[in-house]
Amino acid sequence: MKTLNETVIRAIIHRVEQGGYLSAILEEKGISYKVWRKALEDRDINWQAPRGRKVNTYTREVLLTVQKRARAGEFIEDICKDLGLLYPNMCRACRRAGIRILDKAALRANIKRRDYSKPRRIAGQPAKRPHIYAALEKGASVKELIQRFDITRSYAILCRQQYHNGEAQRIQERHRQRQQRNAHVVALRKQGCSLKEIGRQCGISPQYISYLLKNNQGPPQQ
Repeated sequence: MKTLNETVIRAIIHRVEQGGYLSAILEEKGISYKVWRKALEDRDINWQAPRGRKVNTYTREVLLTVQKRARAGEFIEDICKDLGLLYPNMCRACRRAGIRILDKAALRANIKRRDYSKPRRIAGQPAKRPHIYAALEKGASVKELIQRFDITRSYAILCRQQYHNGEAQRIQERHRQRQQRNAHVVALRKQGCSLKEIGRQCGISPQYISYLLKNNQGPPQQ
């Protein structure tokens, strides 16, 4: 059985604490995990490798690179794919570091360049789900849902399960009711009714009506 001196042990511990994987380092040196644990016990070294790995991917320099490229006109999702970053993790790292990727001007420019062929959230509607259920009704697969609606695999599977459990019909019915109510709100507003009058008729607050009218205009004209 191979024996390890304390110098080698300390060197391995140092590399792990700098962000390396213990399993990869032991494999590189041809040391089995059993030999490693016995060496620690023989020298009475009480040390445990940290769970997971040290986060060194989402450094401040990387986040600032994303910020610079996004403000120059690139989409954040494309930047993340190019740099090998996960979008949710990148957003979390930005929040923790206090970095704002897009300023107001860059955000306005970003909104104008968006692809409005993909269904997006409209005030009073569930996000994309009615469109997903409509696609499932036509026989779309999970892979097709991911590509068409830009959603995660887990969310696509959840929607498929809900569709088969009858949840789709209930959500689609609520979706139709909201669409009818929203159309009624817009029609009343065009007739010159005040927000308070519309609120009394439709049972919603004037603040929500104002928000709905503001966000129910569709994509900007090109």
